[in-house]
Parts: sequence; C-alpha cells; structure tokens
Amino acid sequence: MLYSVLPPSRHRQRVRLYLCPQAARAASQGGDLYRVAVHFDGLLRRLVPLRPLPEQLDPAWTVLAEHDGEDCIVTYGPIPPLLFSGNGSVLENAEEPSEPIGGSR
Repeated sequence: MLYSVLPPSRHRQRVRLYLCPQAARAASQGGDLYRVAVHFDGLLRRLVPLRPLPEQLDPAWTVLAEHDGEDCIVTYGPIPPLLFSGNGSVLENAEEPSEPIGGSR
C-alpha cells in the first residue's frame, strides 16, 4: 500500500506516492491522504496493483516508477482511480470518489 496527497482526479502523468502515511502526512501539510492499492516492484522499477484485482481493472496494468528520496516513489503515468480508496481496499466503483483518511480540509 502506498499513499498519495492528491485524489485520483488530480493525478496526471507524474505522480508522487509515499511509502508510509507519516511521510505523506508531512508532505500534505495537514491536507487529505489517500491510500493507493499498489506495490512498488523495485527490481523492475514499476508499480503493480495489489491483489485481489477489481474486475474492471486490466490485469496487465503497470506503470514505470522509481525511488525519489527515502520515503517517496514517483510514477511516470496515471494510476487508475479504481486503485484509490479511503479504507485500504480497492474501490468497487470507478466513479465513486476516494475518501480521504485524515486531514483538516
């Protein structure tokens, strides 16, 4: 599980994810955090979805990624909204907005 300070609607080609909620919380400066159901495969330098996969997600989906500092991963492509959630599980509906897991907004 990785963490984002931006909701899926704000992710474009370059996405910054954090390895732990504490690092994401520090980067968010009190804003919302989102769980992203992906794993960083350091050997192949890519993100892969955590299992089980939602039916709507292409099982071959992956995106290039690399470490950018001690607690951060940067991807070079969008992450499907299905992989964002507020409760640690994959969203059941791609149209459903992700729930933040904390913050003061």
